Amino acid sequence: MCYMLVMSTSSNSDLSIYDNRLISFSKIENDIPEDHILINQYKWFVGSAHGCSCGFRHLYLSSVELGFEEPKDWFPEEKDDISATVTFVRIIKSLISAGNKVDCFDAWDEYQDTSIMASKQIIDILQMKDEKFRFFENHHFIFK
Repeated sequence: MCYMLVMSTSSNSDLSIYDNRLISFSKIENDIPEDHILINQYKWFVGSAHGCSCGFRHLYLSSVELGFEEPKDWFPEEKDDISATVTFVRIIKSLISAGNKVDCFDAWDEYQDTSIMASKQIIDILQMKDEKFRFFENHHFIFK
């Protein structure tokens, strides 16, 4: 199983300019199951060093009560996963600061029924410390 992170934005900028060894952006040209979830015009798959989206900080659906938090010794995470997630946050903050809208959805790639979605959350990403952010499985985040 792999995570699949998709995002949408009102920006028509080519996000692949941010590609590096930890993060990559691939424009989604065709319809995807998450089309009814994502709210902005320009849609992107966000990949990690693994090709899929597994190389980011994630919480399983059963662990989302842990919320946003900086990495802790008792909850081991890969250094590259932390760095990739911080890079994502900084890109999102840049887009939001430039007046664009951004949202994302994080799910298992086998997740078939997107009509059964966990919660939608509005995140004030500009007020959040970069290291605290992590994705929640089957959650739709709308950034402001």
